[in-house]
Amino acid sequence: MKQLSIIFFLIILSHCSLVAQYANCSFATEEGVYMKVFLNHQLQNVDPQNHVRLESVEATSYVVLIEILTSEGQLNYNSSLDLQAGFEYNYFLDIEDDQVKLYQANRSIICKLDTVTSIDIIQFIRKENCQSIIKKPFLIEKDLEDFKTYLHSLFTSDRLQPIKDFVGAYNMEASEVAPFIDLLNFSKDQVDFVKFAYDYVCDPQNYYRVIEKMSFGVDKDEVRAFINSKK
Repeated sequence: MKQLSIIFFLIILSHCSLVAQYANCSFATEEGVYMKVFLNHQLQNVDPQNHVRLESVEATSYVVLIEILTSEGQLNYNSSLDLQAGFEYNYFLDIEDDQVKLYQANRSIICKLDTVTSIDIIQFIRKENCQSIIKKPFLIEKDLEDFKTYLHSLFTSDRLQPIKDFVGAYNMEASEVAPFIDLLNFSKDQVDFVKFAYDYVCDPQNYYRVIEKMSFGVDKDEVRAFINSKK
């Protein structure tokens, strides 16, 4: 039985290693406009599609050309992309007044095996420093439990940034954000996080629920003043 477990573990590792050599990526538009995608001058979809998904793409840098077919003619978008091994990238094109902008909506790890979800998946959650033109996913219980497992493996002093990354990746309500305060023991970390998370909740009118969870009154006053300055 032990030997079978070892063999199964090696199979999992080999699968992850294989996945880690490649990346997946997809291109779409909010308007459902059809397009053709070229990577390093190679056409990736023969027939125009409104959602082009590319699987097992070699992880490297690419020159990208996207031919966008609109009712008024064709628009071309040129750019460059760096695809890292083992990740799935979702890109969305915003078309306005014959101008095209490309946004990276999210990035997630491909190898979603149970043996790595609690640490590896959560560790690679990132909030990209760009505008997303689609809504973020809502929080599901499985993702939250995996994240809590990961957090408990960290020192308290190392939890702030992972929590910010996690909250930034989801569409969350104030009541879902509030419990994270209990996982931050330091006053400065609580203030930093509560100021950060205000821009990410979908119901800012209920943000008082987050502030009430903070440990010290002076910190609550600082956050309230910060929020008022943004209105």
